[in-house]
Formats: sequence, structure tokens, C-alpha cells
Amino acid sequence: MNEKKWVFNADEYLNQKYIETIKDSDSCDLTLPEYSPPLDGQEAKYFLLGLEEGLFEVDANGYVQSKLLPKPPKNAERQKMIQLFWNFKGGKWRLYREGFCQLATASYLSIYHGWDISQIEMEPDIKNYGNLAYATDILVKHDRGTVAVCCEVKKNDKEFEKLIDAFRHCCARGPHEKHDCEYSRDHSKYEMCEKLRPLYFFATSPGRQLCFNLEYENGIINLHLLESLPQKSEILGGKNV
Repeated sequence: MNEKKWVFNADEYLNQKYIETIKDSDSCDLTLPEYSPPLDGQEAKYFLLGLEEGLFEVDANGYVQSKLLPKPPKNAERQKMIQLFWNFKGGKWRLYREGFCQLATASYLSIYHGWDISQIEMEPDIKNYGNLAYATDILVKHDRGTVAVCCEVKKNDKEFEKLIDAFRHCCARGPHEKHDCEYSRDHSKYEMCEKLRPLYFFATSPGRQLCFNLEYENGIINLHLLESLPQKSEILGGKNV
């Protein structure tokens, strides 16, 4: 299937799911509002493949249900970490653009790179990570639980570039506090890596990817740009794993 067909099918799914999500709301607009940026072919492909392989599903209220996400709180019937459509002020429902890319990225890590669903953790929660909960969107873990990859997802090119600038700055500067950082918005990504010491930092946005191999030295994180994130077999065969 070519990229245009993946995008067409994903857009069809989103429109159908949108109608299902808002049908009992006060909204009379049953057409999914335009969103930006448009879907990328690879992004659409891995979103749909993730659905097909049961990595996640979207319930009738638009909430994502998945073993990739933390379990719902006690007595809660469903997970509410990611809602594919958000009800913004004024009653307008819109696609959670970054959330779509997050799900596509998690599926890509599993389907293309070979990580088991049990090794991929979306929305790292407070029970395991304290004040660094949700600092990055996705963690990929070795079988023994140590982190191999920290992954951050952004919704567009502008946010992607801001993230990379911030990560480069914080890693080169070394230990410092968020309140003392000119890139405070994305500072927690550096803190998460400094604490968990993953081998790789992987950033994505629609149509873009960037990967750094991380080297830790005297409080500084040295960044080595790679062409792409290595396959699981390469990472597990590495000397530092």
C-alpha cells in the first residue's frame, strides 16, 4: 500500500471515530475539523498497523486503551491517559495531533524495531518516576528493566526543533535546575536521561525522526547523532546493555 493510501485510510478511520466520539455531545458538527500538520504516510501506516495488531484501541469516548499505558486507577473502568479527540473551550472537538503521533511512534518501535509491548512504556507515571513522571512520552526497556531508549514526540516541526535545541543545550551544560534553564519547557527530558541513563534519545514528529547515542561523562551528556534508531537486536547486542 502506498503512502497516500495509508493516509486516506487513517483519515477515514479518524472521521468515523470522531463521529462516534461526539455523537452524544452538544456538538452538531459531525465533520472532523481540519488539523495541522496533515498526516504523514509512515505515521498513518504505523498507527493503522498498531490498531490491526491490537497494540491499542480507541473506545467509544475517544480514550485510548492499551497495555502500553499505565493501568487505570483503582475502581476506574478505563484508561484516560490519552484521548484521541479533545473538547476545547467553546465545545469544539479537535484531533489530539501529538497523541496520534505518539501512538504511531509506539507502534513503530514494536512493529518495525521489534520491541515487545511489555518493553514499551507510554506516559511513564508517578508511581515509578516521581517528579519526572511524564517527562518523556515513551520509554523502551531491556528485559531486565533498565531503560534503553527515551523517546519524545512533538506535534509539528516547530516544536520538534525547539526540543532538539533544548536537549542539546541541557546535555552540553550538565547538571542544572529547571528554574535556572532557558529551555525550561523541555528541560525534564534532559533530567530523565541524566537519571535513567538510556543508551539512546529518540525524537519524532510527523514525518521526522532524530536519534542520539548518549555518552555520560563527568556530568555532561555527549550526543552522537545517528542516521536512525538501531534495531532492537543491535541494541541488545551492544556492550553497554
